[in-house]
Amino acid sequence: MAVRAAAGIGFVTAAGAYLYLGGSWWSGLLLLLTPDLAFAGFLAGPAIGVAAYNAIHRPQAPAVLLVLAVLAGSGAGTLLTLVWLAHIAMDRAAGYGLKRLVTQPQP
Repeated sequence: MAVRAAAGIGFVTAAGAYLYLGGSWWSGLLLLLTPDLAFAGFLAGPAIGVAAYNAIHRPQAPAVLLVLAVLAGSGAGTLLTLVWLAHIAMDRAAGYGLKRLVTQPQP
């Protein structure tokens, strides 16, 4: 339960920073759902779907990109990575984690 609470705080922090820095709430709301387009990877099969979903739902890449965007003075990059981090935190707060490939036993 502590992990979900911490993720909730992460969501509020990232979303609050996004709004504080001038991001519009309606585009933020639309962008908040964009990382779930990784589910389309499941159309190519379970292994590709799991890999695509997990690649997008790990916080390391957007955290590094956020630092780079801030250092480069990229307002748009900062806002996009904040929304990406907010999405990941929102999923964790809701109890969703990374996907696992479940293989069926062979008869």
